[in-house]
Amino acid sequence: MFRMLVTIIFPAFNEEKRLKNCLEKTQAYLNTQGFSYEVIVINDGSHDATGQILADFQKRFHLKIINCEKNLGKGAAIKTGVMAARGDFILFSDVDLSVPIETLTKFLEKVKGGFDVVIGSRRVKGVKILTHQSDAREFMGHAFTKISNLVLGTSFADFTCGFKLFNKKAAKKIFALQRIDGWAFDAEVLFLARKLGFKVSQMGIVWSDVKDSKVHFPQDAITSLLGLLEIRLSAWRGYYFLDTNKQDQERGKTYSRKPSKIL
Repeated sequence: MFRMLVTIIFPAFNEEKRLKNCLEKTQAYLNTQGFSYEVIVINDGSHDATGQILADFQKRFHLKIINCEKNLGKGAAIKTGVMAARGDFILFSDVDLSVPIETLTKFLEKVKGGFDVVIGSRRVKGVKILTHQSDAREFMGHAFTKISNLVLGTSFADFTCGFKLFNKKAAKKIFALQRIDGWAFDAEVLFLARKLGFKVSQMGIVWSDVKDSKVHFPQDAITSLLGLLEIRLSAWRGYYFLDTNKQDQERGKTYSRKPSKIL
C-alpha cells in the first residue's frame, strides 16, 4: 500500500529566536498525521545560535540539516532544499509560521486532487488576516504583485506568501531551472510554473504578521525589482533551457548542496 512521503523545507538565517517554536509546532502537527515525512532545514550561513539549536533538536526529531558556509539568499537556500528532497510532495514555509503549519492538510488535498502547485495567498477568497503588516509593507506587497504580473505576463494575486506546496515532478523541474537567489525567487518560481504548464491553485490562508521581518526596505524592494528584470532577460536569452550544471558554472556557484548530517 502506497504511503506518501511529504518533505517540509524551512530556510533559516539567524533564526535563533523563532526556530525552536517552529520545530516544536511542526513536530506536534506531524505526529498527528498518517503520512511519512522528512523535515529539511537549510542553515543559510547563520552566525547566531541557529546551528546549535538545530543540532540539539536533531537528537529528538527526525531532521535533515543542510549547512551553508555563507549566506546564499532565500531563493538559493530553498532550491538547495528542494533538490535534496525525497518527498512525493514538497512544501516550503517560513520559520516564523506566519501561515500555520496545519495549513498543509488542506494544501495536500488540493495537490492530490490534481493541482501541481498550491500557493498560499493573502488576496483571494477565504483568507483570514489575524495580524496585518504595516501600511508601508502592505503597499509594497501590492505594488510588487502588480509590477510582477505586468513584467512577467502572469495573473497571480500574491507572489510572496512563504507557504507553497508542489508535487515532486513540478518541484524538481521548476527548481532545476530557478536562478534567482534573493527575494524575487517567488516570482520566478511562479513564472516557471506557468511557463512549464503546471496547474496552480491559489488558496486563501490564515495569516499573521510576525515582527522581526528579514525584509529590509528599500534595498530589498530595489533588489526584487531588478530580479524581475533578470527573469525576463533570462527567459529572452533562453537561459531557462540551459543544462542546470552549466547554469551553476555560469553563476560561479561553489557551495555544496549535500547535507552536513542526516538522521
